[in-house]
Amino acid sequence: MNTPIKTNQIFYNKINRDKFYEKYDVFAVNTTEKYFRTGAYIIDAPVLEKNVCAVQFEKGSKFYVMMHKNSNNKRLLHKAVSDVEGAEFITINRADDCELEDRTILQLLLNSLGSVENSEINFNNITGHLYCFHKDWIIHSKKDNAVLQIKSLEIGISPDYRLQFNVRTFTSELLKSKIKFGKKKFKDYPQYVISAHKTLRCRLKTDTGMSFILRQKDGKKSTIQFMNVINFDAFEKSKMGVVSSVILRFNEKFSDITKIDFQDITDYISHDCMKHDKDADKDFIKEKLQSPKFYIVDKINDNDSTEFCTNLKELLFKEYQIQAEIRKRIAKNGMNLCLIHNADYYIGQEDPHKQYSDTIVQHITFEDFEITKTTKHKNGTVTIEMHDDVAQAMHELMIKADLLNNKITLFNWSDMEFNCKISFGIRVEKNNKIHYFFMTVKPDGAFEISKLELTFFEEAEYNECIEIFEDNPEVIKGIIRDEYGNINIIKDTHLVAIPEIFKIRKELENGNTAIRNKEKRNELFPSVIDIKQFNHNNSVYYFAGVLQNNMKYNISTAVNIREIGIYGDSTELFSKLLSLMDISFVSNGKLTVIPFPFKYLREYVKKLGY
Repeated sequence: MNTPIKTNQIFYNKINRDKFYEKYDVFAVNTTEKYFRTGAYIIDAPVLEKNVCAVQFEKGSKFYVMMHKNSNNKRLLHKAVSDVEGAEFITINRADDCELEDRTILQLLLNSLGSVENSEINFNNITGHLYCFHKDWIIHSKKDNAVLQIKSLEIGISPDYRLQFNVRTFTSELLKSKIKFGKKKFKDYPQYVISAHKTLRCRLKTDTGMSFILRQKDGKKSTIQFMNVINFDAFEKSKMGVVSSVILRFNEKFSDITKIDFQDITDYISHDCMKHDKDADKDFIKEKLQSPKFYIVDKINDNDSTEFCTNLKELLFKEYQIQAEIRKRIAKNGMNLCLIHNADYYIGQEDPHKQYSDTIVQHITFEDFEITKTTKHKNGTVTIEMHDDVAQAMHELMIKADLLNNKITLFNWSDMEFNCKISFGIRVEKNNKIHYFFMTVKPDGAFEISKLELTFFEEAEYNECIEIFEDNPEVIKGIIRDEYGNINIIKDTHLVAIPEIFKIRKELENGNTAIRNKEKRNELFPSVIDIKQFNHNNSVYYFAGVLQNNMKYNISTAVNIREIGIYGDSTELFSKLLSLMDISFVSNGKLTVIPFPFKYLREYVKKLGY
């Protein structure tokens, strides 16, 4: 029997509503206007009333308030919102049992989780949501140590009962010049201040501290590691550590009402991934890049860039025995690594980063590209080795070479034993116009890429493809079609794979950090390693996680689970294509999350300027 894999689809014990209503009153706060005039201000107002346990809001003109059982609750709640602008349009009514969905009750209970003394993770219920905070997620000014931003993890349950854990960033008024505002300015957003528990709370008139709003700096994105198992402290401040803490606390506090757990999948196909290691990848690059002429093109041409190019040339020879020539212009008769500055340098002037339709060129940026990396070990030794950036640039060059020659050479396509053509299609938007591109691969690995036109498909097939892509373009990652007309659709979902976080937490709390050997990997991490496919509710799902033999202490991002839609009465094709993700040349030693021909398609579209 397979070791179960888990997803963020939750299941829960039947809610004991009698117990719930013994402890709590729930009120629905409505406005007769289209939305609450003061936005989040009114949602936070009830939290100031001590009898309020939680507020739950999604969108629109209604939110729910959960209070400790008390005959005066309705009067207290009216008083809490009476001073808010638009109060005359607000009604407060007791939410009866029929009105409250299970999800609303579960979210209200989650939102009521309060901070615990001496815990590294603290919770707060603001703007009708549950936010989790950790002291190490606070971003300080290097100059005076002032708090500039506070990252948090919002924990919520989606309408389809999937646990969501999204990073949210609160930014200080010190950085308001870094935020791009429209009509709504900093002062128009709900204001928050740092609380005693190092969380945030709504700002009171008597507060004098710095204000924060729920906004990120323009063009920036905050991240929190998905999981880190090097020790308990590292685990606890990762997403999975926080989620495990929240669920454990929830189940302990509300054990007489309900209990939350994650969906188990036991019936699945596990693709046995090849062993990908750096030495094998190095040999692969050596083999592929010995014959073509190789150039390092210095488009900067100063002392620093000259030294950079010289060092890179020496490294390429040392690692791959590549005889590279340094020059100032792109050469059409070979492979070109072209050194330029990054985009910020060229603001207000012509950016030399451009695509070449008939030449193999990979741009690298002086400010961002690393040639070597230095590792300091616990025993005091220092190791200097080639940086992953170099191998990734080699892979990109080889993909561009395949595109120029219209033949897949980085993967032995004939091993797939296809006896027909297979097409891969994507949707691209540019200047408010939609375009469709397809890559059709023959059984010998030769391919052609075309923009979707009536000359490419029959009219019925053309309209079929358009219909598929436009049905739900936000979730469709691409389509796969064989020459017999069978179509499979790759769709995004809100599902992610969840490791055995409660067992991992227990191991690390007990001081056992040796949990990455083969036995422990199969016990604790089956949900995030290698490639797996399963059926659930008549749908096919898959994910590509981390390589088992390359598993590190930390996993930076969640392993997304995607759905394979079977169009009409088509045959399921995808299970024959799993090995198209078990390759190292797209993500530099990592599994690619969709079949690699989509990478070729994206590169082709980029060359065209889309």
